[in-house]
Amino acid sequence: MQIFELKGCDTHGDLKERFLGRNIPIKLFVFLFIAAVIVTCVLLSSSLLGNSDPENLSEDQAYLEAVEAYQKEWNVNISACKEVFFASSDHRAFGEGFRYAVLEGTAAFPDLPVNGKGADITQMSGNEASSDAGYFLEDVFTALDVPNEYRLALPKCEWVLYEQSDGSKLLLAKLDEENLIYLAEQLL
Repeated sequence: MQIFELKGCDTHGDLKERFLGRNIPIKLFVFLFIAAVIVTCVLLSSSLLGNSDPENLSEDQAYLEAVEAYQKEWNVNISACKEVFFASSDHRAFGEGFRYAVLEGTAAFPDLPVNGKGADITQMSGNEASSDAGYFLEDVFTALDVPNEYRLALPKCEWVLYEQSDGSKLLLAKLDEENLIYLAEQLL
């Protein structure tokens, strides 16, 4: 058995220097850069596919909470209605604020003297302008900065203004010719 040895060439040493020597920092840097790009792309794409607009998400959540509150506080069921416009002040901290909704669909005017929690409800109704209802609507429009195209004109509809013993108010109005319902609420 004869072993050949090449003079002047250290095969094992050249390989060691080539793969484990000075090229390692460059290879490591390239590997880490490619890995960082891949991780960034994955994170970015997952955030874009998820709920990317937290403001719309919170508005949707506020509307769903309002649907439940209208039922509980005022005996008004609007769950079958389609939202056209909704605005709400942030009333979570103190429980006070305003809500305004324009809905497409139908809802019955409740005729109960108490709400779901047993609080007394008084009501005033009409089919033309009333100073109490008009001032109340202006307060809601101003507080929520409601655009003109979504503002209710009282003389054009049938409406009922409800008031609870704590001073909270709800104006429920129907505009039959357009199948629209307007809800303006002040929470106290």
